[in-house]
Amino acid sequence: MLLAFLLGGARASCMIGLPTVAQLDAYAYVSDATVAVQLPVTCTPDTPPGSVSLSSAGGQHSRASDQWQGILRAGSDTLNYYVPGYSQLRVQGSTLNVRLVIPAGQWGAPTGTYSDTLDITLSF
Repeated sequence: MLLAFLLGGARASCMIGLPTVAQLDAYAYVSDATVAVQLPVTCTPDTPPGSVSLSSAGGQHSRASDQWQGILRAGSDTLNYYVPGYSQLRVQGSTLNVRLVIPAGQWGAPTGTYSDTLDITLSF
């Protein structure tokens, strides 16, 4: 999974480290697959960003479910995913934790390597 990161605002100086993406086992259709992404963020002065926003091609924020909803692609094949608790995403300490869920029941998705570029904007 490819991830791109943007830093918004100019009130603090922040160093953003490389994300750690947990290994995702094969998607089994009958149960949700979950992957954890940890992004190290160190700001000076020690003021964490006030808000986090996400964007990706074909992605959108569902206010009704408070989820970021995106699409993983392998050529023309797709798998939907979501990030739960979108409005609650915050840097905690020096880490932004993002959980991606690939919902069960997406029958017919062929075996392959699926990816999406998820842009994360930190605002102060």
